[in-house]
Amino acid sequence: MEFYTEVYFREKGVRFIAVSNDVDSTNNTNSELAPFLNIMNEWYLRDCSRKITAVLRAKGKEGKPITSNPPYGYV
Repeated sequence: MEFYTEVYFREKGVRFIAVSNDVDSTNNTNSELAPFLNIMNEWYLRDCSRKITAVLRAKGKEGKPITSNPPYGYV
C-alpha cells in the first residue's frame, strides 16, 4: 500500500483519499500516520489469513467438510 500511495499514485496523478483514516494525498500533514496504519492493516490481514488457514486445515484433518458446495460430479 505504501508503494501505491507514495510512488504510483503520485506518478499517475491520482488523488488518494481514505475517509475513515482522514488521509488525503494532497494534504501531507494528515498523512503522517498513514504508513503506520498501513503496516497495522497488513499485520491484521496476515493474522486473519493464518487463522482461517489453520481452521480449514484442522477441519480437513478431522474429516469435516470444508466447503458447502460439493466438487463437480458429487452429491
